[in-house]
Amino acid sequence: MDEPVAYQEWTWTRPHLPLGFCLTVARGLSPSALADRLGVTAEREILGWHEAVAEFGVDKPLARIGVVADWAFAIQEYGAEAGQPDALRAAAVGTDAVTVWQTAKALSWFGHARDSEILVAFELASPHQRTGAAPDELVGPMTAVGLHPDRPWPVDAPVSPVFPGLTLLTAITGVRLTRADLEGPLLTGELVG
Repeated sequence: MDEPVAYQEWTWTRPHLPLGFCLTVARGLSPSALADRLGVTAEREILGWHEAVAEFGVDKPLARIGVVADWAFAIQEYGAEAGQPDALRAAAVGTDAVTVWQTAKALSWFGHARDSEILVAFELASPHQRTGAAPDELVGPMTAVGLHPDRPWPVDAPVSPVFPGLTLLTAITGVRLTRADLEGPLLTGELVG
């Protein structure tokens, strides 16, 4: 199914969503600094996607980390540990961090933190139930990307709410990634918490 034009830059993530997918970005950090904050083991290597799968498999929580513009990004396939609230707060120490993820059970979440404090967070299917220190801070950008701040994501919507969540991440950070960014080579290591 074709997604609306506004979401097409993120449709490359579609095959990853049923298995779990997480993208966390943090302003002004190096890949190593973001890896440290997210709890990536000290055994890290620069690997392409195929090399990472061959070396680590898919049964361990793995982060692949790079930089685009002024933002470090961590992509996790097959899980969402890199975007959990504690990880988001750690990524945001002294800076801004944003995460969007979906688990294999289709739970999806958006979070924006600054200086270790979560400002806005919500399940992507429930954008009207925001939490955080400034839950209304992103109402304008949310509305612009199709996440209505006063009602749930329609159950019968033809697209996953992850796509507007990723589009919201782009709207507030400017970060745009492609399938080629995922393929690397990227700093790669196991998430140990």
